[in-house]
Amino acid sequence: MKKSTAFWMLLALPFFSSLNVPRAEPIYGDDDREDVYAADASLQELASSTVLLTKKEYLVDSGHGGYNAKGVHYTGVGTSEVAGAPGDSGELPLKPDTRFYNQVETGFCSGALIAPDLILTAGHCLKDARPQEIAAVFDFSMAGQEKLKSYPFPRANVYMGLKSISINDAYADWGILQLDRPVAGRKTLKLGLEGSLQPGMDVLTIGHPDALPTKIAGPAAVTDIGRWTFGANLDIFHGNSGGAVFDARTREIVGIAVTEPAPGRDYQPSADGKTAAIIRWPKNHGNVPEAHPRVERIEVVLPYLAKYFPEQYASMASGSREPAKD
Repeated sequence: MKKSTAFWMLLALPFFSSLNVPRAEPIYGDDDREDVYAADASLQELASSTVLLTKKEYLVDSGHGGYNAKGVHYTGVGTSEVAGAPGDSGELPLKPDTRFYNQVETGFCSGALIAPDLILTAGHCLKDARPQEIAAVFDFSMAGQEKLKSYPFPRANVYMGLKSISINDAYADWGILQLDRPVAGRKTLKLGLEGSLQPGMDVLTIGHPDALPTKIAGPAAVTDIGRWTFGANLDIFHGNSGGAVFDARTREIVGIAVTEPAPGRDYQPSADGKTAAIIRWPKNHGNVPEAHPRVERIEVVLPYLAKYFPEQYASMASGSREPAKD
């Protein structure tokens, strides 16, 4: 997992190494990730219903009606993430012209609001922590090039886990985190119906690459469709795990960003070996299923939603997407 020598907010800590979060592939073609403030209004609205997952113990009462968080600056990368570097032998600094350089990092996964008290995420994001140890934070995003949108995190933007269900095995990787109270003032996101996924269609994702503030990535193309997952040449990293993948046209959730099919490293050393840079691939790199990140198909999750959360699922089926009331 990436490290940094910089300090932010409280203390620099190695985050959630026990969670063993898999990494996803790096950049395909141009880096089309963007901060929420730079996106159009419709994408900003989608992003407002997505969350950062973090550990409850890393949120500290600010004394002013909110929470401070433990985190680091995005200025360096652990050598375990650098191709050709010897394991966990330290870290390499990033070049200052790296996109999002010096933004803050905190948390470990991404998620999306699909019912007033339910967060959709990846199964591996939940498997090594009790739900009561996890917090969901809305609006961890940038308001400009150098300013977070809301910090300290307002209490109204922070929800604690109550219970969860998840599957993380050879076939499926999805999870549902039930929150301690209904989310107020935000729309729940629509789920795509069975059959809505098509080869070649454009998709986008919203999440937290490298645990950075919210980034919107896409459009990207669906490259293949399997029984449980599909491939897409999305620009995503390990913190994107659990983030919703949307049909770029309908803005419905068609999948969950989970992982790459085989371990990989997201950075490469510079010619002199003194700095690290993100690995870049052609947009059609490989053009085969095993060359692209895998996305859990939303159809895999729907039967479990109906079984374990029938009331919320009935509301989803009715098509109601109004914001919850305060």
